[in-house]
Amino acid sequence: LALARDLTATAPTPYDRAIALENYLRTIPYTLDLPTPPPDRDVTDYFLFDLRRGYCDYYATAMAVLARAAGLPARIAVGYATGDFDATRNEYVVTEASAHSWTQVYFPEYGWVDFEPTSARAIIQYDSPGAFAEPELPAQPEAEVGNVAPARGVSPNAWYVLSIALLAIPFALGLLMIFDSLRLARMTAARAVPLLYQRVFYLARSLGLPVTASATPNQVAALLADYFASFARPQRIAPWMHSAAQPIANIVELYVNSTYGAYAVSNAERAAAIQQWQHARTRAWLARAIHFFQAGARRVRRSVRA
Repeated sequence: LALARDLTATAPTPYDRAIALENYLRTIPYTLDLPTPPPDRDVTDYFLFDLRRGYCDYYATAMAVLARAAGLPARIAVGYATGDFDATRNEYVVTEASAHSWTQVYFPEYGWVDFEPTSARAIIQYDSPGAFAEPELPAQPEAEVGNVAPARGVSPNAWYVLSIALLAIPFALGLLMIFDSLRLARMTAARAVPLLYQRVFYLARSLGLPVTASATPNQVAALLADYFASFARPQRIAPWMHSAAQPIANIVELYVNSTYGAYAVSNAERAAAIQQWQHARTRAWLARAIHFFQAGARRVRRSVRA
């Protein structure tokens, strides 16, 4: 379309082209009171040049068509808006009226990114590409300071049970890892790679990183890279922890290429991805252990000062 070329002629980057199209469409008024489109007209053409008003389906379709005309891979996403917040139940109520359509544009380094061309909806704000703030480490609960009960002796039986538990936990984790590795090895690459990325995503959440459902795979990888790199910075006690970042990046790259591109993952790549996940998972467990002992040391110091 000539309109797409005119709107994006001065945009220096693909992201700027997408923003230019989004901004243009948001100037068109929103309404649900619409006539039936003429049967002999293309709906997008009719919306852009004659009707000049519409609702989310019109906006999302128009931006997808314009983006493709401007050389950007684009698609329509359909789902629900957040709905209305119910303060009494502390939750959002999503009804059929919250049904919504929007546009997603694919960027090679970031994956599918949401855009909101519908003028009645709030625009989606993103950080500039690559500008990921250093995540804060998960907050540790403050120990209560007050009257401290006198310490009681620990019976020999309790020490015996504790010793058995300390030995049993690593053994159980080892068996779990072996079972999981065998299960992944039996999967096809088409099943194993998406599952590995899903684990990467939930790993980021379990570490307390600010990962949302709309985060792209590369944004998740960047947050985890910053997290593991924080252990290698001055005055950190685990400089080797940063080695988990590259395996995560490799898994994410394989997932993006196979999911959003015509790339067939080989069995060798699947096996390598499984080994990389095991490496990163081990580092994540060590990170949790370090935080646990650091929190314990802080509680001890506060108790001593009290």
